[in-house]
Amino acid sequence: MPTDLNNVCCNYTPALIPVLDCPFEEGQVLRLGIQQKQDIPSFPTSTDLIDSADWDTLLASAAGAKRIFMTPLSPDGKTGFFDFKIEAGAPITQGGGDDTTQGGVQATVDYELSKWMLTGYSLPPAVVLELKGLLRCGKSLTMYMVNSSSQIIARKNGTAYEGFVITNMQVPDKSMNGYRNRTSLVLSGYIEKNYDTLEYITPPTTFALTMLNT
Repeated sequence: MPTDLNNVCCNYTPALIPVLDCPFEEGQVLRLGIQQKQDIPSFPTSTDLIDSADWDTLLASAAGAKRIFMTPLSPDGKTGFFDFKIEAGAPITQGGGDDTTQGGVQATVDYELSKWMLTGYSLPPAVVLELKGLLRCGKSLTMYMVNSSSQIIARKNGTAYEGFVITNMQVPDKSMNGYRNRTSLVLSGYIEKNYDTLEYITPPTTFALTMLNT
């Protein structure tokens, strides 16, 4: 877990900032895997994270509370989930033009959680029903991401890998947008702080875009 800089004294010495040897981009996220928060990460190593057999086990109903639920992706390239975004949390400030800070200079004391959104287009009612069912479990949720290159984006936890902790996940009613506009539904929620210093992107897999719950 990275150091919380908000609670570090001014004598904090940063680690060596690595050399930029290659870019790091998450790409176009097309699927989410939703799982209840686990006390023990589901994937002990990076090799397990790209093992289709491990995923098959966790996608099956027999996995119980460990089960991962994948958002569907239609092969037509239009129906399904698109436009995944994470908006950086807004600053939480104090003062500004008053006596609560030195010289009346506004101070940034923290940041809100980052908000994520994923839009579903032309979703059948059965898909909407099951997505809303995920909210009724009353448990803390985590999510994995799958991008268009069939790479899995997960949270590093030591040498193990797990989903990112998310809170306040919402599945609202769908919007009917009229002639020549697809019906849409926006999933949203908030993701844990420091997610961007914990994320790991696997090499391309051959199964991540096609795996199914059983």
